[in-house]
Amino acid sequence: IEAIDSISIKVSNFAKEHGGIAILTDRHISVSKAAIPSTLAVSAVNQRLIQDGVRLKISLLPESGQIASSHHCACALGFGASAVYPLAVRLRAEELFPKEGEALEAFMRYKKAAEKALLKTMGKIGLCTVESYSGGEFFEPNFLDTSDPTLKKILPNITSPVGGVRFDSIAQSVKDWHQRATQIKSEDQI
Repeated sequence: IEAIDSISIKVSNFAKEHGGIAILTDRHISVSKAAIPSTLAVSAVNQRLIQDGVRLKISLLPESGQIASSHHCACALGFGASAVYPLAVRLRAEELFPKEGEALEAFMRYKKAAEKALLKTMGKIGLCTVESYSGGEFFEPNFLDTSDPTLKKILPNITSPVGGVRFDSIAQSVKDWHQRATQIKSEDQI
């Protein structure tokens, strides 16, 4: 939670001093640095900006290897992102299509499909613009214990009728997945 709080404070201070766009990135993960779950990071920063009265001074843009599907895009946007950059999708396109222009073409096909799926998701709740959807928190998690004090702070407007995992379980899962990822040496080990 200290890392999430630290990022939230830094972005809030940036909004107070400058405003503009804040890029929340997990590009620099390493053997010693695991990525913070992007949905939790976006929501925590968004809540801090609201609390500090500077939400409208800044746009949040998560640049994340964790954003791979239209669902991930919808979650990031729904918890406060203004736009998303699916880093792993772009890097994978460059890996699979090394010829000039092919990677961009592949990425643009992904973008088109993700936007179409997002429009369908937004349409189900009666919205037609990302501006209306962004930060709306139109979710009902059926696997989180939103009464957990840390999750309640990060996701204050979300309630789960059945409970579920607590923040410490999520943190342990991140640690376990990160440790496993550091042991991967080739694609066939995934």
